[in-house]
Amino acid sequence: MELRKDLIGTFGYLAKVTSYHFLTEIGMPVLNPNTIIRRVFHRLGLIEGEGTSEALLTKAVGQGNEFAKATSHPIRYIDIVFVALGRGHIRSGDIGVEQGICLKDDPQCSICGVSEYCHYFAQKA
Repeated sequence: MELRKDLIGTFGYLAKVTSYHFLTEIGMPVLNPNTIIRRVFHRLGLIEGEGTSEALLTKAVGQGNEFAKATSHPIRYIDIVFVALGRGHIRSGDIGVEQGICLKDDPQCSICGVSEYCHYFAQKA
């Protein structure tokens, strides 16, 4: 996280979320708490909102670390899976569905494997 602070301080155009993206792309073991991941984590009740406050970003990164720890998979895998689940356009066969599941405007709750844990689904039902 010190490297992230240094990057933001040194490169003024590198914003809060973009700095995580940069760290992810250079192979650092950190989740990129982008819009998609924040939406999915919020719907699952893992974070309190979808904004970009430092506290919320830190919480999202922490939740990603918990998934990595619990599954024994690298954080990059966790990042890829959650982005694929929440993105509207994915390559056919990547995760077994033609498009993402936890979409912004048309979530596919009926085919989601974690809907029983989802706060969004509970409110919708």
